[in-house]
Amino acid sequence: MSITLDGTNGITSVTGSAATAVAGPAFSYKTDGTQSLSGGVTTKILYATKDFDTANAVTSSKFLPTVAGYYQINAVYNMQSGNTGICFVSIYKNGSEYKRGSQVQATGTYAITVSGNIYLNGSTDYVEIYAYSGSNSTASSNLGYFDGCLVRGS
Repeated sequence: MSITLDGTNGITSVTGSAATAVAGPAFSYKTDGTQSLSGGVTTKILYATKDFDTANAVTSSKFLPTVAGYYQINAVYNMQSGNTGICFVSIYKNGSEYKRGSQVQATGTYAITVSGNIYLNGSTDYVEIYAYSGSNSTASSNLGYFDGCLVRGS
């Protein structure tokens, strides 16, 4: 590949082959701040408000992309607990825990996060977000989120 630069105008020509970007889905959803967690139970987090979903790939808080590739997935759950207990949030791939995010053992209100790069095959693979609290807790705000985008096609 060859790039010709002009000191005044920047790039003036490109010759040869270059990597081609693959257009893929991107999405962002927020919690509504009303979901409760039962102590000692892993619970799927529901994301009720759509910011955007470029491919309509999220249904019932489940991301099922139609483009194979490597995805950056992020989630935050804002939790308020009245009792001390271990709490964490996880990315589940195809129904099984795949990546576990931050874990806290505290009383009060806190944001628990998880983030990771995950390969999804574009046909059957899907991701969901689950949280666990050692004691009963509730969402403390509507600032929790679940978002992701294609980083690289396969």
